[in-house]
Amino acid sequence: MNNEQKAYYEGLILRNYYNELSPVEQIELHSALQNYSQVRAIHNNLTQFLQKNRLPDKLEQQAVLAEYEKFEHKIDIQRVDRRLWMVAASVILLAGASIAFFLFRHIPGGDKVAPGPLAGVQLKLSDGSTQLLDKDIMIANNGFIKANKDTLTIIDHATGQGMNELIVPATYDYTLVLMDGSTVHLNADSKLRFANDNSNSQEVYLEGEAYFEVMPNAKRIFYVHYPGGTVKVLGTSFNVNTYTRGQPVTVLVAGKVDLIAQDSSHAQLTPGNAGIYVAGKWQIEPVDTMQALAWRQGIQYFDNAPLIDIIPTIQRWFNMKVELSAAAAEVKITTRINKHRPVTEFLDMLSTTSGLKYNQQENIISIHQ
Repeated sequence: MNNEQKAYYEGLILRNYYNELSPVEQIELHSALQNYSQVRAIHNNLTQFLQKNRLPDKLEQQAVLAEYEKFEHKIDIQRVDRRLWMVAASVILLAGASIAFFLFRHIPGGDKVAPGPLAGVQLKLSDGSTQLLDKDIMIANNGFIKANKDTLTIIDHATGQGMNELIVPATYDYTLVLMDGSTVHLNADSKLRFANDNSNSQEVYLEGEAYFEVMPNAKRIFYVHYPGGTVKVLGTSFNVNTYTRGQPVTVLVAGKVDLIAQDSSHAQLTPGNAGIYVAGKWQIEPVDTMQALAWRQGIQYFDNAPLIDIIPTIQRWFNMKVELSAAAAEVKITTRINKHRPVTEFLDMLSTTSGLKYNQQENIISIHQ
């Protein structure tokens, strides 16, 4: 988090303390406190300061924050710019840990994945090499990237230009943390292309589904491109689902985004609503954000949905091929699917409640009446 972002959240937290936030700002702050440990630390420190110091009621925000700066120094909170901190850390690594660098550095040509079925989450680098993300690694020839089996973190920008691609196969999910602290949580069977540079905008290209938590930065606009449109973001939390071809759905949790279709038509989305572009126009509808984001906990809800609309989730989460009879495809059910439970639990429930029968042979499931 840079100084500009820190000051932004300090202002939100201070105004919240004095009950001055709008409903939208309250949602934004609540989301940030849930998702960013740095924001929680600022909230705890600033609240502690305000409770311990009786400041005049009419004191302007800047004056209060100036006094808070002194308080921070007293409790030894380091306010070092993130880039400077990383330079210092790099110097320490280079000076005292050459063995570690040898063990973790990325060697061109090493750990490349042969074409064929994906063995796990992969990162295609802009130099054409492919890295399997199944262990702790550091990649030093494309900026500075740290990764493990759950998360990829951008620590420093690359000097050149080019796009990297994060590929998340069926049954997996994965998190990308960009250098400014923004995070992208990718669902199974999804791809995200992104540049690791220091340009005036951060642009990513999504296929599949992802939940975005974008750090506010008015000087660097965040764009999410997907088949059929674009989401323009300044700082917010939202979900984009492009699984259904031609019907991408964007759900906004906090903040505000601008939806842009291929024909350049715009629509603004407010928290608690979903936007979908159908038949040449935007449709904005209220949505249960908890259910829309439940996939992050491995849960997917369906309400009176045809079985044919549920099967793609089964295929993505359990890496199964599902064959449906014509009659079974139109059977409607209300259910939830748990990624962390055996697929047979869903199939047995389906058989009990709808009377459908199923057969399973290895990774092929046949459902019929």
